[in-house]
Amino acid sequence: REDKSESSDENYYLRERSFGKWSRSVRIPVKVQEDKVRASYKNGLLKVSLEKQPQQQSRKIKLNA
Repeated sequence: REDKSESSDENYYLRERSFGKWSRSVRIPVKVQEDKVRASYKNGLLKVSLEKQPQQQSRKIKLNA
């Protein structure tokens, strides 16, 4: 990745340019259903929709004493 940047003191002028691939990763704190992940990109906005996995129901086990 190559970056270029300019700045000026009088009437403040800033110019940035980026080249090459760019990526970002985010850790999700819960399990999600991988087959239901959806993403869209429109007008410079990336929208990612994730659906949580249903939680397993707890079971009660009767003990014979």
